[in-house]
Parts: sequence; C-alpha cells; structure tokens
Amino acid sequence: MREPRPIVDLLSDLIVQASLLFRQELDLARSETSDRIAAIGGALAIILAGVVLCGIAVLLLLDTAILLLTMAGIPEPWSSLLVAAVSLVFGVLILLKGLREVRAIRITPKRTIEQLRRDVAVVKER
Repeated sequence: MREPRPIVDLLSDLIVQASLLFRQELDLARSETSDRIAAIGGALAIILAGVVLCGIAVLLLLDTAILLLTMAGIPEPWSSLLVAAVSLVFGVLILLKGLREVRAIRITPKRTIEQLRRDVAVVKER
C-alpha cells in the first residue's frame, strides 16, 4: 500500500501541473491566433487585388471607352463620366467583398478560452 504524500508535496505538484497546463494553453492560443491573422492576410490580399483592378479598369476604360462613346456621338464629358461610374461600381463591389471577408474572421481563440474554462473547472473540483 502506498504511503500518503504530505500536503505540501501535493500542493507543489498541483502548482507545477497548473503552471504547465497554463503555458500549454497559452501556446495553443498563440497558434490559434496566428491562424486567424493569416486568414486576415488572405482577405487583405483580395482587397489589394480589388484596388489594383479598379485602378487598371479605370485607366483602360477611360482610354478606350471614352473614345468609342465619343465616336458613337456622345459628348466627351458625358462619355468620361459614364466610363468612370461603371469602373467605380465594379471597384466598390470588389472592395466590399474583401471587407466582408475580413469582418467574417474572428481573431478570438475560442477553443483556447473554452479549454481554459474546463481546466479551471477541473482544478476547482480537485
């Protein structure tokens, strides 16, 4: 039969184990947060692509479409306005898509928080 351990040893073990568990949970939180930050980076790349495409579209459309609309009989100022408005609409749609994706990403490490709650409950029970 095992001899009972002194309370001081038990408390010391509990502190060491709780400290180790806390460090492991922090590592998990860091990992989970890093994944979310990487996802935000992907969404920001989409936003940047939208900005670049908007710029290119505006330049190309202004150059080509204004000439075509002018040749079709629409006065040049109105042709410019029409082409700029269409380019703006497409650019805004792309930017809004990217912003929606950024808003949908949650950085909070939910799994880690839930695990910490369970750990605290287990420690309280003991």
